[in-house]
Amino acid sequence: MSAPKFVPAKTVRVTPTAYSSPPRRFDGWTATRPGDGGLREGAQLGSQGPDQGYAHTLVETVEGQVTLREDEQWADVAMLIASVALKRASIYGRAPVIHDIRLVMTLFGYDDASCDQELVEYRRAAAEEVSHSHHYGRLRDVVDRIGDETLTMKPADVASARVHDWRALVGA
Repeated sequence: MSAPKFVPAKTVRVTPTAYSSPPRRFDGWTATRPGDGGLREGAQLGSQGPDQGYAHTLVETVEGQVTLREDEQWADVAMLIASVALKRASIYGRAPVIHDIRLVMTLFGYDDASCDQELVEYRRAAAEEVSHSHHYGRLRDVVDRIGDETLTMKPADVASARVHDWRALVGA
């Protein structure tokens, strides 16, 4: 089928075989828009990172592996685990993964039915009612107390350190 006369004859564009960079900018760049300034840091601001909602999906996959006492509610425990796991993921600048969830479970003894009774009382008080939005400040306090040095440890090191001094790990 022939083309109309107003259609150019050569429609194929020849692409160069080698890379050529765009022209250089000699003037500097500065952050002038509100969103260009970077992330804010400080108490009660949380830990920014990509795909944070995925932490709640990961927590739901381990629900059957979490050892709870009769006075602990799953919704509160899930919120505590997800929040601390998000802080760990943000340290590495990535989305949460299952290893973040498992480390937090080990940190608070949710994976061990025979963990220290004082740790059980601490985690019960720390997680109490935090699934409700009006307790967000208390949840942030618990998460902010846990240091980066604890969250960057290997899970096996957290398990052995928890036996010796769990208070130092959770900032109690």
